[in-house]
Order: sequence, then structure tokens, then C-alpha cells
Amino acid sequence: YEFGPKHRQRSRRASLAWGFGSVLLLAALAAQGAYWFRTELAAALPEVRPYLEAACAPLGCTVPPARQTALITIESSELQVDKNVPGLLTLDATLRNRATFPQQHPSIEVTLTDADERPLSRRVLAPPEYLGDRMQREPLFAAASEYSVRLHIDATAIRPTGYRLFLFHP
Repeated sequence: YEFGPKHRQRSRRASLAWGFGSVLLLAALAAQGAYWFRTELAAALPEVRPYLEAACAPLGCTVPPARQTALITIESSELQVDKNVPGLLTLDATLRNRATFPQQHPSIEVTLTDADERPLSRRVLAPPEYLGDRMQREPLFAAASEYSVRLHIDATAIRPTGYRLFLFHP
């Protein structure tokens, strides 16, 4: 074993090397965490989104909008028979984003049922299908907002008596 000034000098260099290596590994871990949780970070801290997008550009990744379906609710819905056109149904629904951040619009699954609640017909509508031109103006579902959806359904062949709505992000 060595003692004295030479040993202390080597010990100091080793401590500096270990300290530098630890800081470098912590920075790499933070960068990896930012990469894996980039969507959540952008939702929680919107001011960081431009930096995350800039960091993603050379990596070929994107920072997609948040998708927390549990925070999107159906506030009201109503299915009515059109009295002027036999077999045509009109579904009106109000969706609300309860999140404090903008999100992707959800897909809507519409299930038409019989008197015993058995499914007769089911269809999934992607946001462009039920939002139409509005999708161009509002690509994201704004934070703490709501909007109404109106769908016209041709149910001539099935004669439903009820319906179910389900929201989800694919």
C-alpha cells in the first residue's frame, strides 16, 4: 500500500474521474427518461415541447399529443328518429376534455342495440369522420373544453331500440 502525497494525488484523480463519470451517466439517464416520457413531459410542461421536438428531430422521433381517454367524458347523448326520413337516426353527443392539457381527439364506437341490449350493429368513427372540417381548425381537443357531435345513421335494415357509446384512443 502506498501512503503519502503521491497516493493522495492518484486518489484525487480517481475521485474526479468517478465524479465526472457519474454526472455523465446521470445526464444519459435523464436524456433517456425525457425520450421515453416525452409525451407526458410535453403535456405536463407545455413550455418544454419545443425543446423536446428539437431534440427529437435528429433522432427521427416525434412528440405526439397526449392521449388520456379517462379524462374525456360523454356529458350527454341522445338518439332520435328522423320523422321525415324513415330509418334515419340522429345521434347528438357532447364530449368534454377534463384534462388541463390538449389531447388527441378520441375515436367513438357506436353500438346500436335491440330491446334486450344485444348489439345489432357496431361502428368505430375516427375523429376526421365525426369532426369533418372542424378537424382542420381544431387538430387537438382543447384543455378543459367541450364540443358537440352530430351523427346521422342509416338504420333502415336493423331497427335498433337503443345504443351505446364508447370513447377510446387507438
